Amino acid sequence: MRETEPMTAMTLGLAIGYSGARMHIPIERIKLAEQLGYDSVWTAEAYGSDAITPLAWIAAQTERIRLGTGIMQLAGRAPAMAAMQAQTVDALAGGGRVIAGLGVSGPQIVEGWYGEPWGKPYYRLKDYVRASIILTDVVDNYPQHPAVADALFLLGESLYSAGDYLGSRTRFRQLIGRADETQFRPFA
Repeated sequence: MRETEPMTAMTLGLAIGYSGARMHIPIERIKLAEQLGYDSVWTAEAYGSDAITPLAWIAAQTERIRLGTGIMQLAGRAPAMAAMQAQTVDALAGGGRVIAGLGVSGPQIVEGWYGEPWGKPYYRLKDYVRASIILTDVVDNYPQHPAVADALFLLGESLYSAGDYLGSRTRFRQLIGRADETQFRPFA
């Protein structure tokens, strides 16, 4: 008989989706979920509403339920903005509550709503996560962080084009290499 890993408890989450043009957040349902011991509540974004702003409102009316984005769309914000928004809401919520879910969405949203080229979403997501990790580390340790000057050129730019534009491909790759050393666990 082979030994297996111990069973872990299943956690429950509540997905409330996105509101669209008419904002509606089912706060009583969210409060009930928190009372019943749910682990998390998840927002989304599409036409008309973003995923992160409702979490700030939910955080103000709850105490412990974790706050997740399912998903923040890459085309909707630069990596630095995604990191800042998640950190800001997490600080307002008391710390340790925000789960920043990132995703590429689909070509109809990316091209039709945001006016961005669809491109190669796998690589864009990979680079976006790396930049967000670097920038989060910079923000957490600013101004003492050794990579502050190097990381700031990533703000609001496409990662590889920013590296090429500044003629600093080698230094850029060193920065990105640091992100590979980081344990990135979205559900930690």
